[in-house]
Amino acid sequence: MIWNAEGGRSPSDREIRRIHEIYRRASLSLALVAKAVRRSTTWVYMQFARRGLQTHSAGHRVPGTINWRKFALENPRAFAVIDSAEKAYLLGYLFADAKPRVKRRQRNGSTFEFHEGLELAVGARDIEVLRAVQRVLGAKAPIQRARTVLRKRDPEKVYETRTMIVYSAELGRDLATHGIIPRRTQLNVAPPSVPDEYERDFVRGVIDGDGWVTRAGKVRDCLKGWSIGVTGSPAVVMRVVRYAVSIGLRPPEIAANGSVKKVSWHGPEALRLILDLYRPGDLALSRKAKTAAALRRAVEEAYPSGVEQSMAMQAGKLHLTDHGRVRSRRAAQYGRRAVEVWRQGWHPSRGKRRECHRGRIARTGTV
Repeated sequence: MIWNAEGGRSPSDREIRRIHEIYRRASLSLALVAKAVRRSTTWVYMQFARRGLQTHSAGHRVPGTINWRKFALENPRAFAVIDSAEKAYLLGYLFADAKPRVKRRQRNGSTFEFHEGLELAVGARDIEVLRAVQRVLGAKAPIQRARTVLRKRDPEKVYETRTMIVYSAELGRDLATHGIIPRRTQLNVAPPSVPDEYERDFVRGVIDGDGWVTRAGKVRDCLKGWSIGVTGSPAVVMRVVRYAVSIGLRPPEIAANGSVKKVSWHGPEALRLILDLYRPGDLALSRKAKTAAALRRAVEEAYPSGVEQSMAMQAGKLHLTDHGRVRSRRAAQYGRRAVEVWRQGWHPSRGKRRECHRGRIARTGTV
């Protein structure tokens, strides 16, 4: 029984009561009923209410709904002390992209916060981050799937996400001590301190969570036009800038990006930062690690003396020159491979993929 808004026919009392009977017996939700009859949830609720038909409580669980609280953690205090590169990387990613679950309650006129755990949602291509968090925490909570239509006129263009929720008051309190609290970006909460040997891993986690590794699509040379940056609160941006300065890069201009800030490096400085952060064997998003690996091989092949020997200043910016460059087929092949693996990680909403050269470059496979 479906009533379209343009159909002009209203449902009969008998039809509404029949739907309500199915709704109660199958223990459905109002949202599921509304989707089945192609009406809004409010419309369904009002139809039931006018006839005095009872609806489920607000806490009603639809059959098949996961009870996240029943999945205990084997190591809820994993982030109490940051003593490994893996934990430092995940802490940076969580600080950039995680949603702490906090309840606020009133008692005697005072507000108390109760830390319940953590919720983390990523794109389907980045499910490896959830696997890493599961491994560190000893979590057995399932990973839920969701699909969002990016354009109503093009239902085939969807964005798939993966979400994991873990409940643990101990974990919530430990993350809060590291600054992972609600509205931390608006409050400009300072990122947590980590041991110096893990600072590079923490910064890489922040960039994987809220940053980018990209390039200008109109640049013909596949080794040029690369960019790396991050967006976030001023405290987060300055943390990444301080690390870049510590390895010899210049502090770039911090720009506004809506209600937050952003900073980015370009040209040879971008290559130096990418190759420093994404080293072989580091924990990182595979799509960015593969791009960095291909770039590393291309740079080493094309500039055996190092990128620093082929830098020039033009209009106040650094540019790669052809000084000391080796024009080899292998270097060009590595450069094209870097662009190809970078394209494979593009978000589906970013429009038409640009090409490195004129015409479409065929995938070279493993080189």
